[in-house]
Amino acid sequence: MLMPSNGVPHTSSAASEAGSTSTAAPTTSAGGTSDRGHETATAATSAATSSHSPIQSQASFFTAGSSSGGGAVGGTANQPGADALLQHVYQNGFCNAQWHDCILHFHSVNGFTRMFHLHTLLLARSPYLRQLLMSTHRREIGLQLDDPHITEDAISICLGHLYGGPSSSLITPENALAVLAAAFYLQLDELCQAAHAICKQSITADNVQSYIAFSRATTQHPRLSSFSTTSSPAFGDVNNSSASHSPNGSIASSSTAPPRYGAYSEDLNRTTTEFLARALPVETGAFSVPPVPGAQERLIGIYSTLDFDLFKSIAQHPSFPARSTQELFNFSKKCVAARKKRLGTALGEEQVVLAFAGQGGGAVQVLRKPPKKLSKIGPHALANK
Repeated sequence: MLMPSNGVPHTSSAASEAGSTSTAAPTTSAGGTSDRGHETATAATSAATSSHSPIQSQASFFTAGSSSGGGAVGGTANQPGADALLQHVYQNGFCNAQWHDCILHFHSVNGFTRMFHLHTLLLARSPYLRQLLMSTHRREIGLQLDDPHITEDAISICLGHLYGGPSSSLITPENALAVLAAAFYLQLDELCQAAHAICKQSITADNVQSYIAFSRATTQHPRLSSFSTTSSPAFGDVNNSSASHSPNGSIASSSTAPPRYGAYSEDLNRTTTEFLARALPVETGAFSVPPVPGAQERLIGIYSTLDFDLFKSIAQHPSFPARSTQELFNFSKKCVAARKKRLGTALGEEQVVLAFAGQGGGAVQVLRKPPKKLSKIGPHALANK
């Protein structure tokens, strides 16, 4: 069997997607290969590819004969031959990498390393990649992903989108955040919007912590910095002088740093706050009559992990479903006690008070006193007198 350069066996019925499997070690996988032996791939490796890979879903979409164009964000109009053209470009260009003229190597802070054989004409649909390609004469380029939210499958879905693949049908509640992160970097607006819409509908008690981390991630470094290596001169050294890398993750300690995903971060932050303050208490039955056993303790466990500003906005939210001011006051005090036990008082001591009429901010207010300064008078100071 003749193996195309992306390591996907060519068949008449289906193709395996570039990026369909996610591995931490740089091993060969369908649709993309590691840096070792990247020109060829074995049939055994391709046969081991997951049957639920994104591109196989896309191949099924094409063979099903859909002509609406809705399967691909920004798909072509319903014109004679449009579907056949999309299938030809996607399967032969992206899946099988025939006649490729460009190679992108992705090296992620998450540990995965992938290589894609692609086509500059279609990569130029991404404003970022277009600018990158115009800035260098090289056609083998290494990219260092410093965003821990971007996964291997998300990159594959986004690259497939550039080839007209039905990318929106591959976005799920499980991968929506990753696709949003990857699409935002590549400046694929329609794909960002599709992923963002699914994100807003997919927040649950089990994944809310992930949404908090995502919406509050900041960008003190480039979203995707150019990768270069002195041991492999075939890699393009693109903008190496200004490239930087953040190996410790994307959550920044400074609240003044801009949100990593711009307006999408801000909107998801609002949506997450609304979920924590309104939907989650109702969903758990924490303030129902009678309250669901253990529900308030579950809420307290979640609220005790939040930063102070977010916790304060939840406790003082005008739609928080406590049945009375006194109930909210008592519940907030339990939260503050749990937060003190878990987080300590290094950033200040939190307390809950009942606001007087006209004070604003609701009947219950959460405050934080600044941390106490250590006395300058100590054993060493006394000894020097």
